[in-house]
Amino acid sequence: MIDDFIPAQDLWKEALGEGIKNNHPIYDMYYSVLARRNDAILITNDGKLSEVAEIMGVVLCK
Repeated sequence: MIDDFIPAQDLWKEALGEGIKNNHPIYDMYYSVLARRNDAILITNDGKLSEVAEIMGVVLCK
């Protein structure tokens, strides 16, 4: 269930920076950055995103 909508303009700079740093699409970085900011668990079956999220310190549910 969706509890909040977060505007992309609040996240884009950080997501772009992480995307460049980790050579990964910014689209996925929005999810990782948002999970990191909110101490949330990221659920994904994308192997590359999982690797990057772990590097970023995001908790994963695989």
